Amino acid sequence: GREAVELYQKDFERGTYRIRSAGTYRLMEDVEFGPQKEHDYWVPAHLRGADDYPHAQYYLGFFAAMTVEADDVVIDLNGHTLRQSEEFYLLQRFFNVIELNDRLFVANEGVASLNYQRADKVVPSGAAAGDLVAPARVTVKNGVLGRSSHAGIHGNRVSGLTVENVEVEDFEVAGIQCNGCREVDVSGCRVGPSARAVPAAATFAHARFLDLYASLAIPRGFAKDAQSEELLALLDEEVRFANRGDAGATTVRGALERLKAGLDLYRAD
Repeated sequence: GREAVELYQKDFERGTYRIRSAGTYRLMEDVEFGPQKEHDYWVPAHLRGADDYPHAQYYLGFFAAMTVEADDVVIDLNGHTLRQSEEFYLLQRFFNVIELNDRLFVANEGVASLNYQRADKVVPSGAAAGDLVAPARVTVKNGVLGRSSHAGIHGNRVSGLTVENVEVEDFEVAGIQCNGCREVDVSGCRVGPSARAVPAAATFAHARFLDLYASLAIPRGFAKDAQSEELLALLDEEVRFANRGDAGATTVRGALERLKAGLDLYRAD
C-alpha cells in the first residue's frame, strides 16, 4: 500500500492541513497549531483561493488544525499531541482540532457564509449551497487531542468513523461530536477533563471578527463601490449612545478604533 504521510510542526505553519487524498497521515512530533502569526493568525490574501483556503470557508480564521475531505483516511497521532497554541487559543474562539469535513456546517446552516464551500459562487438568498464533503471510513488513533476552543473531533454525516486509543482534553465544547454520523466506533478513549481556564468570553470573538471586518472588508468593499467616497464618509458620522449624554458622542471610526485599542489591551494582559 501507499506509504504513510509523515507530518511535522512545519506542515501546519501555513494553515489548516487539508487531507484530500486517501491514506495514512502520521504525526511525527507534538504539534501546537498557530499558523500565520505574522498575519495575526488570519488567512493572508494570497492563500484565499479555492485550492488553498477559500474565503467563504476561512474568512473567520483557521477553524481546524486538520480537515478530512476524502474517504479511507487514517490519522495516526503516533503517541503525540495535537493542540492549539496558547495565543491562538485565545484569538481563534471557533476551532476544532480535527474537522471531519471540508467546512464546519451542513448546507444553509451555521454562521453566514461559512456554510458555503470550496469555489462556490455567491449564493443567492434561499438557494442551495454546494454539497458537504462527508467522508467515509475515517480512523483517528493513538494519541492526544489537546487544547481547543471548541472540540477535539467534530464532523457531520460521516459514515464509518473509528476513534481508538485517543485522549481528548482541554476542550471547551465537546471532546468528540459527530452530527448525523453512522457506524461510529469509539474505543479505548478518554474524554476530559475539559478546559478550566477559558481565556475570554464570546464577546471577545465578536470584537475580533468585527475588527477584522472593519480593517479589511469595509475598505475593500467600499473601494469597489461607485459611491465609495460617500460610504467612507459615513465612518466620520457622529454617533451617540443612549443615556451617555454628550460625553458618549463619537464617530463610527472612533468607535472602531476604540474597539481595536480594547482588543490590543486585553491581549497585552
